[in-house]
Parts: sequence; C-alpha cells; structure tokens
Amino acid sequence: IRFLNVIRQAKEKSGREVVILVEGYEMPILATIDNPELQEQMRQTLNEFYSVIINCEEYIHFVLFTGITKIGDLNVFSTLNDLNEITFDPKFATLCGITENELHQFFKPYIQELAEYMHLSYNKMAAQLKKQYDGYHFAANSESVYNPYSLRAAFYNKKPDNYWFKFRAPNFLTESTTTPTLLAKLCKQQRFLLEDLYNCSRTENQLKEINSYQSDVIPLFYQCGYLTIKGAKDEYGRLLLGFPNEEVERSMLDFFVPFYSNAKNTTNFKENKTDFEIEKFVKDVRQARMDAFMTRISTLLAGITYENEHDLEVHLRNFFFLLFKLMGYYVDTEYHTSDGCIDAVVKTHQYIYIFEFKSDRSAQTVLDQMIENHYADPWMSDPRKKFLIGANFHTELQGIGEYVIKELENENEQCL
Repeated sequence: IRFLNVIRQAKEKSGREVVILVEGYEMPILATIDNPELQEQMRQTLNEFYSVIINCEEYIHFVLFTGITKIGDLNVFSTLNDLNEITFDPKFATLCGITENELHQFFKPYIQELAEYMHLSYNKMAAQLKKQYDGYHFAANSESVYNPYSLRAAFYNKKPDNYWFKFRAPNFLTESTTTPTLLAKLCKQQRFLLEDLYNCSRTENQLKEINSYQSDVIPLFYQCGYLTIKGAKDEYGRLLLGFPNEEVERSMLDFFVPFYSNAKNTTNFKENKTDFEIEKFVKDVRQARMDAFMTRISTLLAGITYENEHDLEVHLRNFFFLLFKLMGYYVDTEYHTSDGCIDAVVKTHQYIYIFEFKSDRSAQTVLDQMIENHYADPWMSDPRKKFLIGANFHTELQGIGEYVIKELENENEQCL
C-alpha cells in the first residue's frame, strides 16, 4: 500500500508520469540460493511487491529492472505483462558504462589532472586507464565501455587501482562466503581448468541462467562481471568470452592463488592480499636464483590434498597456470600443457628459462627428454643465457621431489 501511495502521490504532485528503477531485482532470490524454503517466501514477497506496478499503470511512464541474472523460471514477474528483455540488445549495450568518446568528451580535465599527478602524458594516462578499466561488451560486436565506478575512484584517489573488484564486485552471498569465493570453490568442485577462462564460449540463453552454476561455472563468471563478450556468435550461436580488462584479470588470478597453493589470505577479501608474493618469483628469474625459485614452488605446493590422480593433475595445472600468468605481468612468459606435462618458458633481459614439470618421474629423466626433444631449439640463436629446468612432483610426498637445472651455454648442470 505504501509503495502504491508513493507512486500515486508522485504523479499527482508533479503532474508527470513516474519512472521506476529497480536495481538488483533478483538479489533476495540469489541471497537465499541455498535455502529453498526461504527463497519461496522471497519469491512471493517480490511477486506481491511487483504486482503494485501493474495496478498503477496509469501513473507510470516506464519501469527498468536491472540485475545480473535471469530468474524468470521462478515467476517473480508473473503479475507483469509486456516486459521487454534488453540484456543482449545492441541498442542498449553502452547503457551501463562509459564509452571511449564519452571518456574524452566529459572527463578530459580529470584525465589531465591524474596524468600530471602521476607524471605521465595525457595519452599515456589514457592508455593506462583503457588497459585497466575498458573492455566490457554487453552485446556481440558492440562498442566497449569503461567501468564507471573504477574510473571515478581513480580520478578521486589520484591513483589507478582495482577499485571495482575490491569494493563493488557483485556479492549476493554472506560476508564469509563471497561471490569470488563461491566461484573458486565451484571451480575446484568441477575440476575446472583456469586456463579455459581464456577460451570459453556460451549461448545467450546459457549466460542468462543461474540454475546451472553447480555444473557450469562460466555463466556465473559472466553474470558477476568477471567475464565479458569478446567476439561475435559462432556458427553454433555461442559468444566468445574473456576477461574485460587488467583490473578484473589480475584481481581474479590473485584471488585464486590460495585455493591452489599453501598461500594464505593475510587480510580480508576486499584487500585481496595473500602471502603469495609474485615479485619474489620475478626477482629470482631476473637474478638467475633458480634454487630459490624452485624452493618457493616446493613450499607453496607442500602438503596439498587431493582425492585422485585427476584432481592432482588439475590442481597442479591451475597452480602453474596462475604462477606463470601472474609472472607475465613483469616478464615474458609462455605456458603450455599436454598429456600430464606442464611446461613454460620465462624470458628476462638476460636469461631464458625452459621448464617442464611431471609427476612421479625422475628429474633427470624429465631433463633428458627435454634435451632429446630439442626444447631449446627455438631460442638457440638468442644471445641470452639459457636454462633447462626439469622437475618432478612427488605425489606421495605431496611436493616437488627433485629438480635438475642445466645451463646450455657452459653445460654446467646442477642436480638437487
């Protein structure tokens, strides 16, 4: 009754039809996702709430409902007619973000002020903002948009940072079970390979549904804003997905590390800090301290638990993927997997490192296979020093059992 009176009085006092915005229309449903009985109560309450709208059509100009997922099968809108879904409508693809033209037209003074504060040119500052906050697409072949919250925060704080992930990313669960935590746990349950976040596709209908998240985690990644549309539909009607920008990619990779290693969160979720310090790995490879590098890996993998061999393989692949992907922000890295084998190439200004990790094989055997298969051939003409590193993950000991480092130039070999 109060809602109805508010609508009626707004029309009568202003003489104009009312516009209603309902933000996060589905949040009461998502917040009770693990409690069907309470969820049904929420559904009935929402139904009653929205039924007011249909009884006030004479006072209303239009209503806009926003949310991150489709819950139509729960009949929340059963009392409403003539709803137009605009989720993937290209006409509205830039509605919730800031386009490139809008950024320079309306925010030029702020970009200039931030550039001066950071001692950068206007163009370099704009390029950094684009790399960190642009890249969201809400329809196939649509114009990309910037994250408005992160932009505003960067201008206000005079510092680009991962503001959206820390403070505004969707969180429809409790404070102790955040949405990223749910995603990480689902990835582990589904034995999901994190590298597939860079090469995944789904149909529009799949991306709108919430019910399949227990068996397919990708739609939830998309709905929460961690993935966005990267390409047009293929012949099967699927959209190519990927991380929108560096803010989201780096934040998600950092957040996943404790779930695949012994690194622990040292503070709360919003700070997104762990005792996994990627800069130490980077310093090791820059200074050719490979013993320290391998010791850090051994420490982070020591005592990991797994139920079967397949779980172990997925766990190791995800750990090494995170490690080398995060190192890639500072040094040139390549990462490959095939048939139980994990290999990577790390390149600094002075050194090239070629890694191979295998389970329950002697490190010397791994190294011999690397030499036999000419792993270093693509870089033999490169003047930098080159190292082959063969390592064994000992499943019984649950850690790196041994490793061999061979410098190709002077044939010095070190076995530990």
